[in-house]
Amino acid sequence: MNTTTIASSLLALLFGAATTLAQDQPSHHASASHAHFGTVSFTNSCARQSQKELLSGIALLHSFGYTMARRAFEHVVTADPQCAIAHWGSVVVIRWNASRACGYVM
Repeated sequence: MNTTTIASSLLALLFGAATTLAQDQPSHHASASHAHFGTVSFTNSCARQSQKELLSGIALLHSFGYTMARRAFEHVVTADPQCAIAHWGSVVVIRWNASRACGYVM
C-alpha cells in the first residue's frame, strides 16, 4: 500500500469512528425544552392522556433527539399499550443504529 492509500484509509476509519460515537451520544436537542421543537399535529387513536407525550416524542424524533424520543414513546406504550404509533416510534429511533439497538432489545 502506498502512503496516500494508508492516509485515506486512516481518515475514513477515524471519520467512521467519530460518526458512530456521535450517534451513541444523546442529541443536543435531548436536553432542551420540548417547546423548541415546534408544534406537531398528528391524528391518531391513542388515549387522550397520552397525546401530549406522543406528540412530543414525534417532534423529538424529527429533531434527532432520539434518546428523549425513545423515552417518550416508551412512556406512552406503558400508559396505552394499544397505541400502535408509539410502538412504531420506539422502533424508528433505533432502526439505523445497530449499537443503540443492541442496548434496547432484550
